[in-house]
Amino acid sequence: MKYNRLQDLPPKWAHFCLNIQNFIQHKLKIDLHKKTLLVAFSAGPDSMALLRVMHFLRSRLKYNLIAAHLNHGLRAEARDDEQVAKITCQKLGIPIYIGRSLVGVYAQKMGLGIEEGGRKIRYRFLQGLARKLEADFILTAHQLDDLAEDVLMRLMRGAGWPGLSGMKAFDPESKVLRPLLLTPKTKLLEFLRELDQEYVEDKSNRDMTFLRNRVRLKIIPLLRQENKNIFQTIARLWEMGRIDRGFWNEQLDKIKVEANGREIIVSNAELAGMHKALRYRLYKKILDQLGPGQVLGDNLFQLDDAFESRRIGKRFQFPGNKIALIASQGIVFYREPKAKRLGESIETDE
Repeated sequence: MKYNRLQDLPPKWAHFCLNIQNFIQHKLKIDLHKKTLLVAFSAGPDSMALLRVMHFLRSRLKYNLIAAHLNHGLRAEARDDEQVAKITCQKLGIPIYIGRSLVGVYAQKMGLGIEEGGRKIRYRFLQGLARKLEADFILTAHQLDDLAEDVLMRLMRGAGWPGLSGMKAFDPESKVLRPLLLTPKTKLLEFLRELDQEYVEDKSNRDMTFLRNRVRLKIIPLLRQENKNIFQTIARLWEMGRIDRGFWNEQLDKIKVEANGREIIVSNAELAGMHKALRYRLYKKILDQLGPGQVLGDNLFQLDDAFESRRIGKRFQFPGNKIALIASQGIVFYREPKAKRLGESIETDE
């Protein structure tokens, strides 16, 4: 290894690592002191940069650092990637746990695409390992380029504000922490070159059958032609979304809802004096609490129109078998065991 300690780094790269520490500690208000961190480590450039940064900061923050590598077995090079991951961790003195999956079989069985199937298996592996090791945080290497792709894909799917600002840097529920989220990939590659650090390249990242790759390789270059600072614009959007999300969450915490068995009821009295913006967010929060299934803005608008029009008995079915019913006492939210038409939002009359 060219550099072993933070103090061995050239000042530019020591400050680079310290800026990531500041992002975690001051922007996200997270204390890593004496915590156990599980790093998702594919041995690609992003996760390699993340592992090296967290290794350099370990002596300052006194945390326990562990790596996790999942071999999906989809590519001939997968075994080589696994070896690079093992050797790197051995040199750094970081314990590593290796998992193997049959993502192709899983995706086919569950009716998912390879990318979505791989993502689900990866997080299942990380969450299970985190529980076993009693890890406080799961660190992933999502960076600013990934954030830009995520924002554009959310826009395509019809996401609303502040979700449109992109993925969270920290999700308390899943314990997923993204320390590099506002760091551009070019900076990570420059950092690895300074370290003389090898990493692996995933050829599937250029496969244009995946939407994310088309966004990365076609749409973002066009946007950068129009605005060379588009990533900085995305970073500001993310920051505004983070601030707004905090504000709206405070407002939502003040609202009284009734949990009655499998039902969640919001009364007419509670809803009547509410601004539309707050009602929309309340609907989405409750529907998200009922389980997976993306809630689209148009469906929330229809639900609110029905509430304002007092269309008693009007029922809305959301993806994930989730139901919102306009009732005499207010709006009743619940989840059915089976959806009548999976994957769609359906408006029906009782």
